[in-house]
Amino acid sequence: NFTCAPHPGGSPDNSDYGGDHHGNDLFARRGAPIVAVRAGRVTRAGEVSSTSGLRVTIEDSCGWSYYFGHLDSIAPGIGVGARVVAGQVIGTLGDTGTRGTAPHLHFNVHRDGNYSNDVDPYPLLRAADATACDATATCRASSAQW
Repeated sequence: NFTCAPHPGGSPDNSDYGGDHHGNDLFARRGAPIVAVRAGRVTRAGEVSSTSGLRVTIEDSCGWSYYFGHLDSIAPGIGVGARVVAGQVIGTLGDTGTRGTAPHLHFNVHRDGNYSNDVDPYPLLRAADATACDATATCRASSAQW
């Protein structure tokens, strides 16, 4: 039930990757838990920018980085150098850096530590969607590879 204004080209599910927007925006209620999508090492945490807000980046063992922006908070123990496992809570969803928009997560997947050397994460999110659970289900962390 969380949406934003229509995106160019009729992109589905807020998958507005392209141009200057290097990622997908995922809308939910403020404070929803945000989890690590892969095991890895935190390379950035808590650095606030005027556009990205509070953010966390995790790098996996293959050199791919997973960027989570606009967080409302970062979970205790999540700092640069920390090791995380897939499914571990790393923070909560918010709107930092984008005050006035609906709370959402900006999600980016890039390689070699270069935010602009990225891929459209929508196919990865779509593939993982079948493993997500709804509010009535019991969730279990998964380390399934994309």
